Amino acid sequence: LRHLTSLQLDLGWSTECIRRLEFDECVDIPGRPIGRDLVETCLLNGQHQLATFLLSRGLSLSPAVQSSAECQESLKQCLTTKLLDATDVGGVDSRVQPMEEEDETDGGAVSHGPVAAGWDNLGLCKMSPSWFPNPGMVVQLNLSDNKIRALPADVLAALPCLVSLNLSYNELEALEMPANHQCLTSISASNNKLKSLSPNVFQLPKLSTLALSQNQLVSLCCHDDHSNCPDLVKSSPLSTVDMSCNLLRKSICPLQYLPHLSDISVAKNELVSLPVKWKTKTFRKLNASYNKLEDFMDSKTINVPDCSVSFGTLDTLNLSNNCLKFVPLVACAFPLLTS
Repeated sequence: LRHLTSLQLDLGWSTECIRRLEFDECVDIPGRPIGRDLVETCLLNGQHQLATFLLSRGLSLSPAVQSSAECQESLKQCLTTKLLDATDVGGVDSRVQPMEEEDETDGGAVSHGPVAAGWDNLGLCKMSPSWFPNPGMVVQLNLSDNKIRALPADVLAALPCLVSLNLSYNELEALEMPANHQCLTSISASNNKLKSLSPNVFQLPKLSTLALSQNQLVSLCCHDDHSNCPDLVKSSPLSTVDMSCNLLRKSICPLQYLPHLSDISVAKNELVSLPVKWKTKTFRKLNASYNKLEDFMDSKTINVPDCSVSFGTLDTLNLSNNCLKFVPLVACAFPLLTS
């Protein structure tokens, strides 16, 4: 296989025949040019099962293949084989009712179950709404471990019933989100290159979990005076937020105004202070370890009763590896704090 070129590939080979070959040498070749040629040749010649098998063995789609007009239909069919019944992978909200798709053959509506798209680790550098055969049925989309630099707004607009979105381990520099998406409950975009965050993320009506660790975020607010933060998130259902391993320095606004916040991590940033007042009354876990905190919420002048309103339900507080010069005794006023 080391000396095999696309022109020499016998397209009559079955998947079983390919399985008997030793692919390790091909996969380990720097740049994997042979692997890309194999996948492209299979797609161009309609060998979708063989192309899918090669992708499952670690070969990836080259940018040229993804942009090739000749490959689009074959690529769509290849990706379709990686669509799973969402009830088998779990995590689907039973209240989500996927849209019925029109059958182009007779114009009638055909009923399908919810679908999960497992398109991780394929070398994807772009996304196209046209790759989804029945976009109204997709409730989970896993695009992790690819090379995606931007997610066009029309992709999410084409997936009205999407519940879970995984974009971790890509090359995203910005996260744009339509504010009117009605079904998204979970977004993971950890391990990217995010430098900015669309305010629309905080206005998604059902979003409860947001994971943005290991990025390059310096601020979460579009305005320096933070004047619009309370109104921005007043209706947000966000309860779990992971902003660890970013570059947050002066503020974590608008997070302190989230009314249903329960679990938050801002560990491994560059924060020098934390907000004194938080909107939430369901706070349970706060991880602010590995920052540059010299004090805990200005504990010398803090009003303990006011603090207890925000932190009365807190049971876990992590302030390790900061620059604290004395024990924040105000934490003793938190009635449910156990760790």
